[in-house]
Amino acid sequence: MRRPNSCERSGAAQPAISGYLPSVVTRHFAAAWHHDHADEPVFMWHELDDGRNEVRCVEEFRDGTRFRADAAHPDGVTGLSEKPLPPLEDIDEQDAFTVHPLTADEFQRIWDSARYDR
Repeated sequence: MRRPNSCERSGAAQPAISGYLPSVVTRHFAAAWHHDHADEPVFMWHELDDGRNEVRCVEEFRDGTRFRADAAHPDGVTGLSEKPLPPLEDIDEQDAFTVHPLTADEFQRIWDSARYDR
């Protein structure tokens, strides 16, 4: 069974960048995950469809290694969420996350810098 997607993990509410997030559906965003777990990613980038399902994602670990997942490779080191992701505002309200909207070009540059598996 796949571990929960980083944005599915829970945390206490505390807005990090309230008022900054757009009210329209954002298809690309980054989330910094603030934690002390050595084997979990510290930064994630997501591309979503209109239903907020992940199309592609990249996770970066403490050592700077980036792994990616898409429909053709959904369950490697990094996998796609099995559920639609919550609105950015809901993710950003958690103490553990800081969310940053991205452009498609910004996401693509991160995607190109990552690999599928260890």
